[in-house]
Amino acid sequence: MSPSDTLLLIGKYPLKVTLTAHRGRVVVDLRFQYLSAADNRLKPTRRGIALPAAALPEIISALEAIKGQMVRNGYMEPSGDGSPPKIHSHVYPPDF
Repeated sequence: MSPSDTLLLIGKYPLKVTLTAHRGRVVVDLRFQYLSAADNRLKPTRRGIALPAAALPEIISALEAIKGQMVRNGYMEPSGDGSPPKIHSHVYPPDF
């Protein structure tokens, strides 16, 4: 992993977030990983997305808006102490 890589654990699956170049463009790649039985190393799956790095501020803004909506609707508890927020996964939006 390079210094710009971040590895998150989403449920039981690692999600690798990488700043990289793809086809001449700088992208933020979010890709689920699996543990290879052959060499015991993390390998990328096809599950993921590559987003243009230039769009990152807009994407973060949209995610912050969704996070605020989740807190207002009771799907998530706010975290003022820097810890990860608690998600209420058993509560569904009214339109489900």
